[in-house]
Amino acid sequence: MCGDITAVKTLIKSKANVNMKTVEGETPLLADCHQDNIYLIDMLLNEGADINQALCSAVQGYYDTAVEILLFKGGDLSYEGHNGKSFMRLACEHGSINVFKLPLEKGADVNKIDKDGRYLLCVSMFEGFDQISECLVLKGIPIAKSDEDEFQALDSVFSKYTRKKQR
Repeated sequence: MCGDITAVKTLIKSKANVNMKTVEGETPLLADCHQDNIYLIDMLLNEGADINQALCSAVQGYYDTAVEILLFKGGDLSYEGHNGKSFMRLACEHGSINVFKLPLEKGADVNKIDKDGRYLLCVSMFEGFDQISECLVLKGIPIAKSDEDEFQALDSVFSKYTRKKQR
């Protein structure tokens, strides 16, 4: 279904399932997000494609344009994917500052503790995404929910800094 507008229109007219997954678990909407195919993304959303699943997948794939479109079209910032991770948690793990800033502008909750009991700042620090960490620090986000978590996060940053300096 991906990429060929005529084929997609034909399949939709034939009542094809726009949320059907490939063996790899990819939906037509996700495939079009990979290609930043704005026209087909819009067409599939209008036919009932699962916007939130595509949103979580798009953030993991660094598809900034697709994330922007999906958020504009009503993607739910509080949605948690099949692994229980929120959109913001995925953005912190995958490190695209452009993707991360979009939901901030839309009022995403950055103070929420994730399913593993960690703040987003702790996640971004562990993953080594300095721009995201800096963005969260400037918003006044807590580093951790406990002294132990804070120590681990700060130790991670210190170790990273020390390794950079030794190079």
